Amino acid sequence: MSDLKINSYPMHIGDWHSGTSRMSLAEAGAYIRLCNQYYLDQGDGWTVNECLRLCAAMSRDEQKAVKNVLASKFEAVDGGYRHDGMDKRIAEIQAASERNQERARRAANARHHGKQSSEDAASSAASNAPSTQQAVLEECDPKAKSQKPDNKIDDDGASASDWPDLDKVLSDLQASAGMTPAEWQAHTARVLISWRNSGFSYRLDVVPTVKAVSARMHHAPKSWAYFTDSVAQACADRTKIIPLPDAQPPPPRRGYGPAEGEIKAALRKALG
Repeated sequence: MSDLKINSYPMHIGDWHSGTSRMSLAEAGAYIRLCNQYYLDQGDGWTVNECLRLCAAMSRDEQKAVKNVLASKFEAVDGGYRHDGMDKRIAEIQAASERNQERARRAANARHHGKQSSEDAASSAASNAPSTQQAVLEECDPKAKSQKPDNKIDDDGASASDWPDLDKVLSDLQASAGMTPAEWQAHTARVLISWRNSGFSYRLDVVPTVKAVSARMHHAPKSWAYFTDSVAQACADRTKIIPLPDAQPPPPRRGYGPAEGEIKAALRKALG
């Protein structure tokens, strides 16, 4: 008997009709019950009396129908009954089940080894990196791998070049914002890199804005991204160009203007 539990099986209607066309109604009913049970236990331990019980054969006609089916469709062997057609289908179902289980095992192993390889690679990368903050900096800004940020300040004293190294930025802003968790700060350091790459001034845009916004907060934010809109607005306000007012014609003079006075003076002089 196989350990496989078969809860359903294919049934070809044409084969069923051709195989049961000469059976009585009672024999066809007994046959379908015996087929269902055979897929569950493969006929192991069957006896005539057991089959009568399985088919609930009570009357003599019903019992005779069960015995006729056993004699015509099954083969009596030591320890039970056998049916060649159903044995072949059971073997096919079992082979398909084993193939599916093997595919599932291979997929699970692939996921497991893939996850393990990713964890090993991450561990190796972390051990070779100088710091988590520097690793984030190099990921977001490839230039950081070959050179340090330029700390030279432009003539106007406000540009992206006034940024110090990332460790100092984290330290300064942590103190300005009153933040103590260090675990998420490195993770959200990408936000700081985006601020620098966007041209925000560290001295004139970032530090004053973080201090001002933090002073109005009751709880520390969970990410530097909380300050992005405020920093961007501060940079826009600082760098916006104030348009010169359009030239307007002088307002009209009221009363006696210089030209009218000169005319009257000339008339008085001419008239003596």
